[in-house]
Amino acid sequence: MNGGKGMKKNNYFSNKWSSLPLGELATLGRKSGVTKVDSEQFIELSRVTHRDLSSDSYVLNQKQSQEEYVYKGDVIYGDGTILVSLNRIHRGIGLLRTQAVVSMGICGIKISSEKVSPEYLFYYLLWLRKYLPKHERWTINYLKSLMIPLPPDHVQQHIVTLLSKINAINEKNRKAIMLIDIYITALYLSQFKDDKKGGIYEERTLREYVEEIEFGASFRKNESLLSAPILKGRPNLALFEVWEENWEKDDIVLKNAPLARFGDILCYIKGDKDSKEPMVIVHTWSYPIAFSNEWVRIKPLSHMSSEYLAAFLRAEYSKVSLTLRTCVRKDLSNNLLELPIYIPTEINQRLFTSMVRKINNISKMHHKSLIALDILNSVLNDRFFH
Repeated sequence: MNGGKGMKKNNYFSNKWSSLPLGELATLGRKSGVTKVDSEQFIELSRVTHRDLSSDSYVLNQKQSQEEYVYKGDVIYGDGTILVSLNRIHRGIGLLRTQAVVSMGICGIKISSEKVSPEYLFYYLLWLRKYLPKHERWTINYLKSLMIPLPPDHVQQHIVTLLSKINAINEKNRKAIMLIDIYITALYLSQFKDDKKGGIYEERTLREYVEEIEFGASFRKNESLLSAPILKGRPNLALFEVWEENWEKDDIVLKNAPLARFGDILCYIKGDKDSKEPMVIVHTWSYPIAFSNEWVRIKPLSHMSSEYLAAFLRAEYSKVSLTLRTCVRKDLSNNLLELPIYIPTEINQRLFTSMVRKINNISKMHHKSLIALDILNSVLNDRFFH
C-alpha cells in the first residue's frame, strides 16, 4: 500500500512495508470457531449480534443470552477473534475480549500468523471500511484476498497504542455526556419529589404549556441545506457545535423546510422499544435547524422552561416513545398534548433551568472534544494505513 512521508527514526509511515493476503494470515469464517454448540455451552457466555457490532468497539461484557436456545448458524468464537458483520446495513467490526456466541452472518477472523496482531488488524479494517462504498457489504472472499500491510512488530504496537489512547479518551467523553444526561434526569426527579412532598406543584396536561407541535419533513438520504443543518436519525450533536462556529447570520434559510429555533424542544419519534437512551434535545444554538420526519418539534409557552419540559419528556420517555410508536400520525399531537405533567413553581423552574444550562455548557465542551479527537483519529489513520 502507498504511504505518507517516512519518519527518519521510526519510519512509521513507510510505503515499503510488505503485504500479504489476509487468507494467509488468519482463518476466516466458521472454521475459526466452534460450530457444534448446544444449550449448555450458552451458560455464562455473551451473545454478539449485528447490532452489538455497530458501535465498532471492543466487544466487552455483552449481556448474557437470556434464552437457552441454539440458533441455527451460531458459532462460538474465542478471545482475540475479530468479528466482521457481513450485513449490508450494519457492517460493524469488533474485537472479542472474551469467548462469545456470535450470530449467523458475522465472520470470525482468527489470526494464525505472528506477522500481524489482532489489534492492528482491527484498526486497519476500521480504516479500510470508510473507503468501502455505502451499502456494499463485506464478503469472506473479499476479506481473504485483502492485502494487509505488515510493518514491524514495534510499529504495529505504536499504532495500536496511539489509536487505543484516542479511543479511550473519546469513550470518556461519551461517558461524561451520558452521565450529564442521567444527572439532569435525576435532578428533575429530585425536584419533582421535593415539590410533590411540599405540595407546591400542579398536575396539568402538556396541552396547557405547549404553544405548537410540528412534525418534520422527509429529506432524501444525502440531501443537505446550505443555510441550516438537518437533524436526521440519531445525530452526532458535536457537529452542531462546529456549525455554530461557522454559521453566517445573513444566510438565507430554506422556507419550505420545518425549522427549530432557540428554546424549541426536539423529540426523536422513531425509537423502538429497545432504544438505549431517550433522544430529547433543547435547541440552544444561534442558528435554525431543519429536522426530518423522525423528529417532532415542541414549542413551549414563553413562561414555561424548555429545560424542565425536556427533562420531563426524558424521564417519561418510555410512555412518550410508546405513544409515538403506536399512534397514527394524525393522532400523535393530541396524544402527546394529553400527557399529564407536574409543574413546579416559577422560582423552582428558574433554579432548575439555571443549573441545567450550566451543566449543558460542560456537555458542549465534551462534544467539541469528540470532534477534535475524531479529526485527529482520521488524520492518523490515513497517515498509518494509506
